[in-house]
Amino acid sequence: MKSMHMVMYTRVMCMYIELYALDNLLMDILVLRMAAALVGRPCSLRRTVAFGTIGCAYAIAALSLPALWSLGAKVTLGLVLALFIRPQSIRQYAENAAAVLISAWLAGGAAYALGGADFGGAVLLPKYMRMLLISGAAAVFMPRVVRHYRLRRALAAGMARLYVSIDGAEYELCALRDSGCFLTEPVTGAAVVIAHIPALLGAARIPVPLSTINGRGMIYALKPDRMRIDGADTDALLAISAEPIRGAEAIVPYHIAKESL
Repeated sequence: MKSMHMVMYTRVMCMYIELYALDNLLMDILVLRMAAALVGRPCSLRRTVAFGTIGCAYAIAALSLPALWSLGAKVTLGLVLALFIRPQSIRQYAENAAAVLISAWLAGGAAYALGGADFGGAVLLPKYMRMLLISGAAAVFMPRVVRHYRLRRALAAGMARLYVSIDGAEYELCALRDSGCFLTEPVTGAAVVIAHIPALLGAARIPVPLSTINGRGMIYALKPDRMRIDGADTDALLAISAEPIRGAEAIVPYHIAKESL
């Protein structure tokens, strides 16, 4: 395989283009995951791979186009790639862009500190650093794999998969089908699903009377943009519990959960 030779910091380094592409692909994927975590917004696997691919193609193009090395060009790329963390407003886009640029700076700085080198703003890593990067990329996606495995185990035990979309945020929860739950909103009669999602506590404003073995009380609900139970859409409301739900992440009234069976 033909190698590429470059003079960097008065020393000659031999680099295979495949490794150069791999370094930048993995680094870009980690940058996006870090940025998404900073702003607290989800980013699908498909968008993550697309982000990494574009960043990798840019790094390869920079080998032949020195203009792409400039700070302005790299900032412009960051502003474009910020769209991959789906914004719902101008303010969210600005937050996404800042998170992408900060994450790129932090990730690049960490790579250089651990022995990497710079070529036109792209990353060139030693072998041990590449292995760390591969391990880090695997660790980023491992929680999702484990979560899906746990959900499958829960479904085998009579649980339901609850999917909720609210203001661009997506949640996938393991829900208990409760044959003793008949919770409804008193004005419209709409069924009510209960979930423990602390981030949505402030958004729930529809009062729903609640009666349990511990007495009577009030729980507050909201209307999600979309809610599905095992892939079946439902127009139920979503009540947000301030306390964790024992044995599950949500409770679905059996009379609506059975429709997805």
